[in-house]
Amino acid sequence: MNGSLKLAMMGESRGDAEIFWPRCHGAMEVSLTSGTIQEMLEDTARCTRSRLLPVLLLAVLTPMAGAAPSVPAALACQSTSLNDERAEAVCTLPGSLAGEDVRFKAHFLGSHDDSKVSFRSVMLNETPVACRTGSKTDSRFEDGEVTLDCGFTAPAAAASVKVSISLHHLQLDKTELVVD
Repeated sequence: MNGSLKLAMMGESRGDAEIFWPRCHGAMEVSLTSGTIQEMLEDTARCTRSRLLPVLLLAVLTPMAGAAPSVPAALACQSTSLNDERAEAVCTLPGSLAGEDVRFKAHFLGSHDDSKVSFRSVMLNETPVACRTGSKTDSRFEDGEVTLDCGFTAPAAAASVKVSISLHHLQLDKTELVVD
């Protein structure tokens, strides 16, 4: 490893030592004196700077080269329990997500052997949305925490997502939009 010392004692009475010092551009054997120690420290600093600078520049400039607007991991939605059997969620889908695959998620607590939950409707600007294949839009008789989801492609402009939920014997915990 660069900067490590390997000491080999030459004689206990004289206190001399020979060291092997890996340098930036090869290794050297030197006698251990205060001047040599200073030279080795300066060499280590030079090596570190010369190797570290390109790495730092690459780390800083790479994200700038393909600087795309940041996409949030999840957007919270406003949910309302209308009664014991119905709830509703409303989310704002920003125009910056145009063309992205997004997923509405509803998380529920307290499900047990007689619990049922389903999405009654998913609307995008008052127009019905067909959930993508693989979406989980209903659950029956599951125990514990349950999550339903509906995947779709975000429209070209900002939009309102409104989801009507039917539920029986479980509690709506939170709703969100996530980017797939």
